[in-house]
Amino acid sequence: MPDRTDELVAELRYLFVKNRLNAEHTMHLLRMANPRWDFGSRRAFFNFFKRHNIDGPRKGALRGEELENALRSLHDIHGERGYRGRTHALVIDDHIVTRNRVQRHLHETEPEAAAGRKPKSKKIRRFPIRSFGPNQQWSMDGYDKMSALGLAIYGIRDVYSGYIIAAEVMPSNRLTRNVQYVFVKAVAARGGYPYQIASDSGREMGLASAVQQMLRVIHPIPDQFQDFEHHVQLESKHNITIERLWKTMREDLTDKVNRGLAGASTRGFNLLHRVHRVTFHWLMVPVIQGSLAEFHRFHMSFKVRHQVEKFNPSGCSRQDAYRFPQFFGDMECLTPVDPMGAWNLYRMAEAEATLRWWTPEQGEVLEDGQRT
Repeated sequence: MPDRTDELVAELRYLFVKNRLNAEHTMHLLRMANPRWDFGSRRAFFNFFKRHNIDGPRKGALRGEELENALRSLHDIHGERGYRGRTHALVIDDHIVTRNRVQRHLHETEPEAAAGRKPKSKKIRRFPIRSFGPNQQWSMDGYDKMSALGLAIYGIRDVYSGYIIAAEVMPSNRLTRNVQYVFVKAVAARGGYPYQIASDSGREMGLASAVQQMLRVIHPIPDQFQDFEHHVQLESKHNITIERLWKTMREDLTDKVNRGLAGASTRGFNLLHRVHRVTFHWLMVPVIQGSLAEFHRFHMSFKVRHQVEKFNPSGCSRQDAYRFPQFFGDMECLTPVDPMGAWNLYRMAEAEATLRWWTPEQGEVLEDGQRT
C-alpha cells in the first residue's frame, strides 16, 4: 500500500470521490500517473480510506438544506437537466454529492425533472462508429439556431471520444475564413491535426479543407493510414458526431435565450435598429461565451453510460477517453506539426476572419455608457 501524501489524497478525491470513477478505473489511472501509487487490490484501496480517515463519495455528500442551496446556486444552463445532469453539475462545481440523494430531492420538489427524459421521434437507424483512437477524425459543423440574432456557433468534435475540440461563437459560420480560423486555432492549440476531417457539403469548408490537405503534405500521417481521404463530406444526417451535439445545445442554450427575448419586441426592442442590435450583441456575446464555456465544462467531464454495443469508449467521461486511449486498447492519432508554423498560420487566419459585432469606436461608446 502506498504512503499517504497530499498529492495522492488530492488525486483520490478528484478521481474517486468527485468524479465517482469505480475503484478499478481509479487504481489504473493512479498507477499510470505514478507507479508508486499501486494499491494492488480493492481491499487495500478501501482500507487506505479507513486508515487515513478520508471521506468517500457517500460519507461526505451534501444532504438536506445544504443540497437544496447547492442546487439553487447552479448556473442557469443546468436548470432543466434531470437528476444525472444536475448531479454532475454539482460535482464540477466542487460539491460532493450522490445521485440517489439528488434524485430523491428532485422527486419531492420537481417531479418532472426527476424523470430527466424527453420524448423522442423519428430516429434514424444508427450503427456503431469505430475509430482507432482520438484525433483520427474531427467532425465539423455550424450551429444556426441563433443566426437570426446574429449569433452563430461553429464546432469541432472528436469522433472517437465525443470530446469537444472547439465551440466558437461568431457573427457568421458561413464564411470560409471563419471556419478556417476555428480549425487552425484548434490545430495550433493541440500542436497537431487529425488524420481526417468530416463535414457536410457546405461551401464554407473550402479553406479548412485546403489547410488539412496542406498539413497532410508537410507533416505526413503514418503510411498505413495514407489511404484515408483528408476530408470526407457526409449528409448532415450522417455527420452524427457533431449533429447530435446541437440537440443538447439547443435545449441548454438556445431555448433559454429565446425565452429571455420573448416579448422583448412589445417593450420596444427592435433587432433591425442599428443601436439596438449593437447594444444587444455587446451585452449578449459575453453571456453566450460564458454559457458555452459552462456547457463545455459539463459535457467533457460527464460520465457517459456504459453501452455494450458501442465500439468506441463508454462508461467514462469524454475527456478521459480523449486523454487516455491506451486504457481502452487504442492509440493516439494526432499528427504533430511545427508549433511556430502553426501559431503563425493561426495569426494569419485570425486576421482574415470576421469575429467582431461592433467597431472599436462603438465599443468605446458602449463602455463609456456602462461606466456612467
